[in-house]
Amino acid sequence: MPLLNTRKIYKPKSYYHVYNRGARRASIFSQPKDYWRFRSIARSALRRFSGIKILSFALMHNHYHFLIYQENIDDMTRFMKTITQRYVLFFNTKYKQSGRLFESCYKARLLEEDNDVDTCQKYILNNPVDEGYSNWQHSGLDI
Repeated sequence: MPLLNTRKIYKPKSYYHVYNRGARRASIFSQPKDYWRFRSIARSALRRFSGIKILSFALMHNHYHFLIYQENIDDMTRFMKTITQRYVLFFNTKYKQSGRLFESCYKARLLEEDNDVDTCQKYILNNPVDEGYSNWQHSGLDI
């Protein structure tokens, strides 16, 4: 049986909670500059894939969350593939590693109920606080 949210339901004009974590729950951001590189890669991909909007995000030491709106059915797949591949290449080159950085392909939960988007956004924005970080600069509404 597949893990929760690994089998994705892709719909146009839809909202998703997208997340992933490091393989073996290891860190995916080893230095402060790594967070900024991931954000830069995501911003670059957003310019390329105009059908994607990131409404909120949280980058934590061993995982990330996005609240994403996709206009077209394949926008999110292409966007996530781009940022994941580019970041893994950067990370593995920088730290002279090879192989898997993330535990699996990203997970995405389709948000269909009226209050799902608001609930998800609150969850994402509170994630750093819940983990003991105050004034965390790698979460917010604008990647």
